[in-house]
Amino acid sequence: MKQNLFSATGKKSYTGSFFSLTFFCLLVAAFSFVSCKKPGVEKPQPEPSYHLNLSTTSIQSPGASGNAATVSVEANTEWKVTIPVGIDWLEMNKTSGNGNDNIQITITKENTSNAKRTATITVALVNGKAPSKDISVEQDFIATTPITVDWKKVFGGNGNDYGYSIIKTTDGGYLLSGRTTSNNGDITTTKGGIDVWVVKLDAAGAITWQKTYGGNADEYSVAAAATPDGGYVLTGYTLSNNNGDVGTNHGNTDFCVLKLNATGVIQWQKTLGGTGDDRPYAVTVTTEGRIGVAGYTNSTNGDVGSNHGLEDFWVMLLDNGNGNFLWKKTFGGNGSDMAKALAPAPDGGLYIGGTTASNSSGDVATSKGNNDFWVLHLDRSLSIQWKSNFGGTSNEDLNALAVGPNNTLIAAGSTKSNNTGDVGPSTGSEDMWIIKINATTGALLSQKVLGGNAVDVAKTVLVKPNGNIVVAGYTYSNNSGDVEANHGAGEFWMVGLNNNNNVIWKKTMGGDNEDLGWSIAEGEKGFAVAGYTLTNNNGDVGANHGNSDVWVVRLKDE
Repeated sequence: MKQNLFSATGKKSYTGSFFSLTFFCLLVAAFSFVSCKKPGVEKPQPEPSYHLNLSTTSIQSPGASGNAATVSVEANTEWKVTIPVGIDWLEMNKTSGNGNDNIQITITKENTSNAKRTATITVALVNGKAPSKDISVEQDFIATTPITVDWKKVFGGNGNDYGYSIIKTTDGGYLLSGRTTSNNGDITTTKGGIDVWVVKLDAAGAITWQKTYGGNADEYSVAAAATPDGGYVLTGYTLSNNNGDVGTNHGNTDFCVLKLNATGVIQWQKTLGGTGDDRPYAVTVTTEGRIGVAGYTNSTNGDVGSNHGLEDFWVMLLDNGNGNFLWKKTFGGNGSDMAKALAPAPDGGLYIGGTTASNSSGDVATSKGNNDFWVLHLDRSLSIQWKSNFGGTSNEDLNALAVGPNNTLIAAGSTKSNNTGDVGPSTGSEDMWIIKINATTGALLSQKVLGGNAVDVAKTVLVKPNGNIVVAGYTYSNNSGDVEANHGAGEFWMVGLNNNNNVIWKKTMGGDNEDLGWSIAEGEKGFAVAGYTLTNNNGDVGANHGNSDVWVVRLKDE
């Protein structure tokens, strides 16, 4: 029986074919819709993910300056660093960056406030798309030593009186020396012009005896040392000629060396030099009891040998008994070389320091800048054992030298360089500069720059029995950098350092006029600093006798 392909009405059935055709058409339409989309139109992408991470968020620093820490920044866009306003004891090597980088945080000032201090540094993305990060920097403090004034004295007369040297004496007192034009007050006699003035003080600062020395012209005393026989040797320069206490002059200024007994009586006197300008700055006694004297000369005749350039170091060893030459030599190069400080070496020779403007000539090696510290070790016959120059690209001036602990030398003066060569960051136009040198090799061990916003100069240095260092001189800075509040113009400025070069105390003293510290001497549980003052009964200074007076302050640091 054939299948009935018609309906009951007699027509064919197309239902199944209709639905198949409809589905097919819908598929074609959908395909056509998709294939007809406009080119270049894409689905929106999600916003990039930004991130900021730091290698550390906490830095601990000791109280000394110069310590640095590096922090790694991980980021995928630009970032910036913000330091709080008023934080002046640290600095950053950069304050912005892009992507991964490092920042260095350096502690620039010692903390002697007797309390820890903290700064919070913020690192943030410029677009602000990720949370900022904070770095906490905490600096410990350096325990400071109390410093107190024991006594202070003004000495002088109606003229100009300057104190350039003070040394300790065996009875606990001091021998003070300098120059004077006065003939009253504390000065009883005058020889003519400017005279050498020597004052013996007891432990309380009272005058035991005082004397003037000189001729009919001008004499200055710049340095003194105690001799093994209980007397003293002084050096300075003279313009007198075979008059008064002075011998025959060779021409212009000559070295003048005086040997005194314990009561100031002259045992011998020497006038030394040539026809040029010869000026001493330092005197010391060697470990063998000989007298070392040093300064500069531009002479080439008389008592002076050959000259290397403009001014040369002139160094001599004299017999303590009669002042006769044992050895004498000049050292230098093609520039100006001036010896300003001496210290006894353990081999019977001398350490000598000064300033050189020579460069790669004569005895001088390659210069670091304009003027350098120049330090030499000379043996007992004044032959060079080593020589070293130190400095930056500008000017350094060495004024003081002392034997330090653990086979070291301490040299002090001033620098106008700023973070170049051997010199650290500057705080003003001229700063104190203190360096520690290996006494065997002459190599630089450490350096320290101290100062404020003006001129700060170290004139003298003392090494205490415990190894601590006292540097003294003057400052014109006022309540800036390392310097405390200033009373007026230049002031005495004294700084105590421990064996690690950390400041343990500092003190300014003065009045409303110039007060300049020049020399320091050890004493019982403290020290005395001498210089001169133009202040009259103001600030720390008492009544003035005339124009400039000698000023001595005695301090305790134990």
